[in-house]
Amino acid sequence: MKEAIKAINERIELKSQLFRYVEYVESTFDSRTEAEFKYRHEIIKKEIKSDVQELKRAKEKIIEKQV
Repeated sequence: MKEAIKAINERIELKSQLFRYVEYVESTFDSRTEAEFKYRHEIIKKEIKSDVQELKRAKEKIIEKQV
């Protein structure tokens, strides 16, 4: 169980790093490409947030089983 929680925490951290990178890249957009890329990045950010929430729920279920 500890291995599973550790793996989930690692994935959450990776997703968090990816999210920060996507936000950083957004800050480099210029006005000509901003709309198209910003839309794509919003989709990516939503997917990352969804993945993190799913990982957190899985982690909670594992912790509940331990109790």
